[in-house]
Amino acid sequence: SYFAIPEDGTVILGEYTQTGLPSFAEREIRDGDDGVWQSVFLGEPLLTERLIRGLCHFAGVHVWNYHGDVVHVRPPFLSIHYSGGGHRIATLPDRWHAFDAIAGQKVGSDATHLKSDASEGASQILIVGEETEVAEISSMDADACLEVGDIPVTEDDTLYESILDLAVPAIPPAQAPEYLDLYFDEQPDGEPAPKPAKKAPAKRTSRPPAKNPRKKKEPPPETGLGFSFRDKP
Repeated sequence: SYFAIPEDGTVILGEYTQTGLPSFAEREIRDGDDGVWQSVFLGEPLLTERLIRGLCHFAGVHVWNYHGDVVHVRPPFLSIHYSGGGHRIATLPDRWHAFDAIAGQKVGSDATHLKSDASEGASQILIVGEETEVAEISSMDADACLEVGDIPVTEDDTLYESILDLAVPAIPPAQAPEYLDLYFDEQPDGEPAPKPAKKAPAKRTSRPPAKNPRKKKEPPPETGLGFSFRDKP
């Protein structure tokens, strides 16, 4: 297992039960002009959902859901796929408004939490943000928004071999086996690498017979009493 070496300013958050070595540690690092940042070491082999959520909290990441549901978010759009049924609460990063795009109704106004009763396997698509932004998007015609008039032209970001200026030319795939054979058969100075000598199989030899074979011990004499006496060594 991996373990951390405590230094000045290191806070030990967890230890291995068998060895007592640090398995979870945190340290604040001051990096000159770059400011202050937190370094976390985690050597545990198993990561739970709560542990990852706690690290997100520690790093200042906003957590939208605490129930283990699948969340996809890119404001102003928030999509939640519920992994179970029951009461659910979605957490907003500020006092926002929310509109349910599937139900077609407003579900939150100037709120930091959105409460709902979920069904297992159901999905909810929300529009969240400032009141004017939510009202503008929710008033649009969904079918009209899905229509694309002119497809925008995107710049080709593919690197072609013909425009690459490489110091060493690329090996064509058809010639790759030939170059690999040269690489493994030649030494750096150009001389062929000596092939390792094959070892002859070892011959199996039989053991010579023992010079003084052990004699079988005779059983001790019977006493007629249900037991026998052993000779003294």
